[in-house]
Amino acid sequence: MNKENWAIDQYGIQIFSKRNIDIPWLDVSTKGWFELEVDESWWTKSQMRALNFFLNLPDSTRQLLELKINELYSIEIKSGRITDTENAKGLDSINWEKSHICIPHHYNSKEQFILLLPESKSILLDGQFPFEMEFLFVNGKLKVSQEFNGIHTGNVVEAYSEK
Repeated sequence: MNKENWAIDQYGIQIFSKRNIDIPWLDVSTKGWFELEVDESWWTKSQMRALNFFLNLPDSTRQLLELKINELYSIEIKSGRITDTENAKGLDSINWEKSHICIPHHYNSKEQFILLLPESKSILLDGQFPFEMEFLFVNGKLKVSQEFNGIHTGNVVEAYSEK
């Protein structure tokens, strides 16, 4: 991974991509960021290993993600929070330019954590904001699919480590 494509934010807590990152199994590209770990000045080996593993997931992961996206849309449509059903289906409904990959803290975990944070083209009825989702991958397996609520702000390692 070319470090020239990355910069530390003004607060020294994240490393963000200057250009989009290609996700081959999705055939899209999007921005990304690493959460800086305590006493680290750059990403860790385990964070980079997690990102590389995620970027090289098998193409079959695409179908699973599309299924989970459609399930989330179905929940929002049934609840009446989204009525734009024309733009609420599958991977084409995602605004990849405004979506992100987040590589959270890994600390000493041997597991690999990645958050895919897609922003949809559908606007929620209770505001002016798009419907956002989050998908947590642990060791390459999709573990959490839900409306965005900020998993990355908590301790992902503690909450989602394999027991």
